[in-house]
Amino acid sequence: MKRYLFLLLPLMLSLASCSNDSNTSSGTAPAAAPAAPQTTADAATTTATTTTTTATTAPETTTAAPTQEELDFAAIAEYWTECRGGYRDEPYEIFDGELHTYDNEIAFFMAETAKLDNTVLGSISGEDDLIARAREVFIRQMGQDYIDRVEADHVIKDGVEVEIVSRLYPPYSTEYYAPADIWYINPSLPTGKLADGTGINTIQDWPPFLLIKGEDGRIIGCRF
Repeated sequence: MKRYLFLLLPLMLSLASCSNDSNTSSGTAPAAAPAAPQTTADAATTTATTTTTTATTAPETTTAAPTQEELDFAAIAEYWTECRGGYRDEPYEIFDGELHTYDNEIAFFMAETAKLDNTVLGSISGEDDLIARAREVFIRQMGQDYIDRVEADHVIKDGVEVEIVSRLYPPYSTEYYAPADIWYINPSLPTGKLADGTGINTIQDWPPFLLIKGEDGRIIGCRF
């Protein structure tokens, strides 16, 4: 009996050892270390919105430069107002075989220059130069006979030549208006006293005239 006990004891120890090894190899592997928590911005993400402010600049108001016609009109208007008592700034009607209506009196003066074959006389140096240049224009428009009467120093009365001893107006009445650089000239038929003591009166209600820019001699207005 004792011999069986000695034989069983090593067998039991051997079984106990195998049991311990089995438990160790099949034991649960240690849990992996938890991953580092992912940082998520739970707070509302602020989106930087860049507002581009475009400075709105009001477009520049560009005033168109006046035309040459507008400048000439203004020059005549200034002269006629300052030296001739003003002009008719209303529809202006002229009948020369047919009726023509202009915006105003100055518009008529300017339109009359279309009758001229030359509207640029060259720079005017003074009164004598003005008369010499304008005289040629009057001859072309009014005729040589008309200018001969303007410049006459006598008249024919009852078939007799009678001297003109004085004139109310010179053969050419001139005026220079410096602020607008305008020369005015009109020929005048004789009006005055004769050598026989009588008089002569040929004043025209509608005398021809020229309006000329002194700098370049442009005829900017006229009447015939």
